[in-house]
Amino acid sequence: MSLEDCLAAAKECNAPMVSICGGEPLIYPHIEALVEGLLAQQRIVYICTNAMFMRKKMRDWLASQIAKRGEFVDQKIDKLTKAGLLSEKDAAEIRKGPKDPAKPTIKPSKWMYWNVHLDGLERIHDLIVEREGVFKECILAIKMAKILGYQVATNTTIYKETDMQEVEQMFDYLSDLGVDGHTISPGYDYDAAKKDMIKRLNLRPEDFFLTRSMTIQKFRKVEEWMNRYTFFGTPIYFEFLAGKRMERALLSEDRRALLELRGVARENRVGQIRRGERRRARQPLRELHGALRLRAYCQSWTASAAWRYLEDH
Repeated sequence: MSLEDCLAAAKECNAPMVSICGGEPLIYPHIEALVEGLLAQQRIVYICTNAMFMRKKMRDWLASQIAKRGEFVDQKIDKLTKAGLLSEKDAAEIRKGPKDPAKPTIKPSKWMYWNVHLDGLERIHDLIVEREGVFKECILAIKMAKILGYQVATNTTIYKETDMQEVEQMFDYLSDLGVDGHTISPGYDYDAAKKDMIKRLNLRPEDFFLTRSMTIQKFRKVEEWMNRYTFFGTPIYFEFLAGKRMERALLSEDRRALLELRGVARENRVGQIRRGERRRARQPLRELHGALRLRAYCQSWTASAAWRYLEDH
């Protein structure tokens, strides 16, 4: 898609948050302008990345700041070099300034997250992505991002053979690095994934993807994890993954409130509401539906951007 089409689609959809996915979005030629444009539209932006180009994009931003904030850049270069996150060669390139001063860069913002793909610790993650060294680069990029003031999230997919104890260890490690939050979801099969797995990898999809019962087993500790880590997802969704509720079910107290507003008796009988009462019930029903949707959305950004977005809008 062209840059114009991307921005127009975001404007037409008018969603408060846009997740830029791929493939790998950092190889999109206009990724910097796209992020800048989405932020100008006052949207929360997630860049879902394998982190292979993250450090380069952050070096580009540092280079763009050298003329305006030379002392700041020197301090960051010194800190990054001492931490082993920046080579002397890269530091020298940054000090030369940007190759194209007119080109936008991806700068730190309270509305933007690097969303780094991590499906396990080093051995498992590198095995899943079929490339050695990817996990190490992810960790280097996360460390660099936190030093420079970026917000960082991670996204993890759980498969049939995923060791949930290892995932827990990974979240502990990422918390120590200052990662701001995590998304986690089950690996479920769909036609394109199954066809790719069979054709390209000559593997059987049923050996990797989760069934409903497997999902419940894998996510049985997710509610406990929610008290220890920051997850970007609604409690309703995680309760569903753990088998605690049916799809699309409301919290019991909210369901009772809706039933009472509709005049449905608690003893499984339909209550009678006169036309006038029905008309008067419509507005609080709409308000309650809106409140439930709003609360579910806000809960999905625990201690994060949702409340800031709502406060500013």
